[in-house]
Amino acid sequence: MVTGGENRIVKLWKVQNWEPILEFIGHLSFVWKVQFSNHSNLIISQSTKDIRIWNIPSESHKQIFSIQLDYYPNFTLIKW
Repeated sequence: MVTGGENRIVKLWKVQNWEPILEFIGHLSFVWKVQFSNHSNLIISQSTKDIRIWNIPSESHKQIFSIQLDYYPNFTLIKW
């Protein structure tokens, strides 16, 4: 499971015991949307200031898109 929140951290969790496996740090504001890629090796996360694509195996961000939003648009990952 993957989560994001007010602390600007994206966390990957082990569901069996609810312990965090990885933390991805770097968002510029509240993380309000996270989603796995189709193959579950990437995570896309969004705040009001940036969208980040995280690579789970390398534990790093793969790509960063800077944005400035005054609202919270909804995105859905169709195919990646």
